[in-house]
Amino acid sequence: MQNKIPHSLPYRPEIDGLRAIAVLPVILFHAGFKLFSGGFVGVDIFFVLSGYLITSIILKDLAAEQFSVSQFYVRRARRILPALTVVLLVSFPLAVWLMLPDELKRFGQSVMAVATFSSNLFFWLKTDYFAPAAEEQPLLHTWSLAVEEQYYVLFPLLLILAWRRGTGRMAGIVGGLAIGSFVLASVVQQQHPQAAFYLLPTRAWELLAGSLAAIVPRLGGNPAFGPRRSELGAGLGFALILWALFMFDGHAPVPPAQMLIPVLGTALVIHCTHGRTLVGRLLASRPCVALGLISYSAYLWHQPVLAFGKLKYFNGVPSGLVMALVALSLLLGYLSWRFVELPVRTVQWRILKARAPVLGMAAGTLVTALLVGVGLHATSGFAGLHRWKGIQGPLQANAERGSGEKFCLAHPAGSPLGPVNCIVGDRRAPVDGVLWGDSMAAALLPGLDEELSRQHRAFVAVLSDGCIPIEGLTRTVKKEFGCEAQRQRVVVEQILRQPALKNIVWIGNFGLLTSGQPHDFALDGRPATPADVRERLLATVDKLHAAGKTLILVGNTPRFNVNAADYAMRMYARYGADVTLQAQHVTRADEETGFGSLAQLLREASSRSRVVDGLDIFCNGQDCSSHDAHGQLLYTDMSHLSHLGARKLARSVATRLDPPPSAVLAQRGI
Repeated sequence: MQNKIPHSLPYRPEIDGLRAIAVLPVILFHAGFKLFSGGFVGVDIFFVLSGYLITSIILKDLAAEQFSVSQFYVRRARRILPALTVVLLVSFPLAVWLMLPDELKRFGQSVMAVATFSSNLFFWLKTDYFAPAAEEQPLLHTWSLAVEEQYYVLFPLLLILAWRRGTGRMAGIVGGLAIGSFVLASVVQQQHPQAAFYLLPTRAWELLAGSLAAIVPRLGGNPAFGPRRSELGAGLGFALILWALFMFDGHAPVPPAQMLIPVLGTALVIHCTHGRTLVGRLLASRPCVALGLISYSAYLWHQPVLAFGKLKYFNGVPSGLVMALVALSLLLGYLSWRFVELPVRTVQWRILKARAPVLGMAAGTLVTALLVGVGLHATSGFAGLHRWKGIQGPLQANAERGSGEKFCLAHPAGSPLGPVNCIVGDRRAPVDGVLWGDSMAAALLPGLDEELSRQHRAFVAVLSDGCIPIEGLTRTVKKEFGCEAQRQRVVVEQILRQPALKNIVWIGNFGLLTSGQPHDFALDGRPATPADVRERLLATVDKLHAAGKTLILVGNTPRFNVNAADYAMRMYARYGADVTLQAQHVTRADEETGFGSLAQLLREASSRSRVVDGLDIFCNGQDCSSHDAHGQLLYTDMSHLSHLGARKLARSVATRLDPPPSAVLAQRGI
């Protein structure tokens, strides 16, 4: 079958309008506007648009027998790299100014990822897109550019091969790949939602949907519906897009089945919209087209602007400034489009038409960025600079994060009790207890190790970072934490089967579940509600109590709005103030309100367990401080204890333990 593709690609202003509908919600979503809870869908709209436009261009060139793979990559380099280079150049000095050494090192790693078009792989391994910490990653948004560029490495070659088989078979091949990618995304999302979000194989179906939007209208020579069907199709597609933008939940990756809504909506708008339809007139309006023209540059600028704004105002960006940052993103987007994108595309086209110079400049740009990233990584974010020398001691000696996991790697137990376990305390003594918990337990572990060693006794620590220790609890989105219901039950079963395990220290982020805040935990396959959590937790308390176990149930310690250690370092860097004095404060009343029904739950459990309320330990009356009375850090971040904080909590826990059996005491000569 002969392929009939027009030799020219007419300008469609409604496509620029769609770009505007994509970019503005993304910016407002990242700025924190709750109205645009599904604003991240703008990236999916971009994927469909990109697939459509690139496929249309390639088909046009193939029909004219003018397609060149090298020229295709020259176009991509001219389109992507100039504005991206400017953004990287501006971001580097801002990062050096505003970032802590570990953040700057991570920034350097992200620059390396940008230079190798592997940002999606880097952020998949390092960052949860929907986590609050992601807001301070200046280059997080480049993951989508990496997905597109990886797609364009393979897709032109596929289209060349499919072209030879005719438009019908080409549509079948592309459609089959889209279905395969969608099925793969649906399967992967069940167990590895972050992988499904970031990686090309599970995102390709969206780009392929755009490619189909360019191919299918060519079948049979009828490029569009009639006026009435076009109006209905465009209206339906636009409604689907708006539904996703305003109704999707912005706390976790959306399953592919739901993501079909904006993807199909975008494809419908592309296929059905023209200047005579209502949606077409709206999208082709001057404001929409103007915003669409600068959409790429605006998208590039918005994440660094917002991220550096949050780093500058690390104690909270003033509400009035948020809109100013959004406006600045759009202004920089316009300036970048006007003085970077346009000259490269138009004025300098004659100079840049040759392939070798363009590819050479592109390679030079990427290699330079790669070397800058390597330098930041190799120097650990310029950690040796004089501005940081006075701060290393107070923080490193007291606030190292992740010490519990490192401890367990150094002292493995070989016990079947859990995913990460180790011996805590005097490793020559018989094990007579268990420390069971999540990252809160990992933070407590160094302090408990000291207390148990002092008492010449040993516990086995069972840690599962990110997994609140409750029987039957699982995570529905962040499943890579390994939070499995059966694994939680095994811990309790093993404790009950071993009489020697007399003392149980049970600690976790229970307040998250009792507060009613958004989370991704399920209990026996259903959303974990505060009432269900209360019932399950008390049932476990009863079970352990009936078995004669001594249960020390530890409630949440105070949480702070800002990372306490980072706050102290930033204050030191900015004002040269004593790092040990930069404390954060919250009120006990606010913490009790934030933890919901946790206080009542602890009271109910106190008759069958020995309760340690973290608020009692770390609050002085109504004031809860991130530092002790001597100005030393008690926290490593917003909620996890430092070594000093762990010692303070561990002393309180140790006073509630039953003593070792008399036979053990006699053996030790006590």
